[in-house]
Amino acid sequence: MSDAKGHSWAHHAPHASFVWMSASAVWHIWMAVFPGSDVDTAGPWGYTAYIIYDSLIIFMSVVGAVFVLATVSSWGRVLPRRLILIPLIVGCVLLVVRGGPGMVENFLVATQITPRGVVGIFDSSVPEMSAGEFWSTLAVNSFFFAGGLFLVPTTRSYAHRTRTAPATQKGTR
Repeated sequence: MSDAKGHSWAHHAPHASFVWMSASAVWHIWMAVFPGSDVDTAGPWGYTAYIIYDSLIIFMSVVGAVFVLATVSSWGRVLPRRLILIPLIVGCVLLVVRGGPGMVENFLVATQITPRGVVGIFDSSVPEMSAGEFWSTLAVNSFFFAGGLFLVPTTRSYAHRTRTAPATQKGTR
């Protein structure tokens, strides 16, 4: 798929990934400053665990944004390939594992195949999702899924562009 100038999606994906990573960092900073009822579900450690978790997400988002820019910036060429590629691959795995199943579950709930979600199949005490709960989980899952849609082509393009040429075989030029 190309735009009017003939650029493929891989050309635009790093910039979309940067915007996504930046939005993730800003959102989690907002959540750390104004935690709302999220702290109530942070487990036995409460606010401390919530802030540690949120700080980790902010750190990963900022690092991801920097490395995504490194894939298309001249200053990124001086960095070792592995330094950029490994965090991008980890980010891809996290976003696909978080966004993909969430979208599948939203589909299953929306179509009433599993009105109580996937966990509801195994635990009959799980109530059906309210409309508000469904739409909020759909928004969050869509956000992670979009992040994966942006980061996977960014990572794949960077991996292909920076792959070293195989050594010339003996007897061929």
